Parts: sequence; structure tokens; C-alpha cells
Amino acid sequence: MCTRCLSRPISRRLQVPGVWSVKPRLRLVPGTGHLVLTGGRPGIFLWVSPDGGDSWEQHNIAAVHNAKLAVGSLDPSLNYSTAVVAVKGPHDPRADPPETSSYTALGIASDGAVLVAYDRLAAGWPGGPGRWGPCDTVFTMRVHLGKASRTAQ
Repeated sequence: MCTRCLSRPISRRLQVPGVWSVKPRLRLVPGTGHLVLTGGRPGIFLWVSPDGGDSWEQHNIAAVHNAKLAVGSLDPSLNYSTAVVAVKGPHDPRADPPETSSYTALGIASDGAVLVAYDRLAAGWPGGPGRWGPCDTVFTMRVHLGKASRTAQ
């Protein structure tokens, strides 16, 4: 865990039950006390702790991505399959070929929204072109945290 990514050092070891990730990203959201953690493989997830790490809520980024894409005008081939969206834990099988690297990035916008960057692979690890488009695609999702912190937008 990279404590340089936080605005203050971690004073205790965080144990986050039910969380897995290939290269996790952790940030403290300034002014709120929320900790946010992204990662996956399988899947792409955002975990939110409104209480400094004592409890965590899981949000499925791939499922929210598909729901938002359905109301937009982007190519539906950029949706994730059920193999990515239905992931419940680290031992679930990955999509084959992989539809995402599950590598993420986290940022905080000036309005306090959490920015989550994630990818959609065009043809698994070899890169595009492929059955999911001419090239790999990177998306950014804005997540607005409230008192209940239950919405990704």
C-alpha cells in the first residue's frame, strides 16, 4: 500500500475483508474521511470506507459502466460481458480472452468527486484491433460520495 498516495500516513494496518486486487489504488478523499480503493482481477471494483477503514462498501465498476453505456451513445461493443460483471470474488473465473486488465487509477476532482480510470481491452492481452474494437479503450468514471456513499455516476 502506498502511503504517499494519502494526505497523511496510515497509522494502522488496514485489513479489508472481501477485497482483492491485482494492483490496488487507495486514496483518502479530502474533507470527507472516506477511503476509496480500486482494483480487481477478476472484475473491476471500487470499495468505499466512510469511517476510515472500519467498514467497506463494494461497488461493481463494470456493472455501472454497462448501465451508463446503455443510456449513452457509445458503441455497445464496449460493454463488459457477464463474465466480468457477475464477479463476486477473487476465485471467480476471468473472461477469456480478458476484457479488462483490471488496472485502475484514482484521482480526486476539485469538486470532491472520485475519478476512477479503468480499461476495456479490444482483443485481450495482444491489443487491438479485435472483436471489441480497433484499440484498447480507457474510461474515467466520476463517483460522488455522500453520507451513504452508495452511488457511482
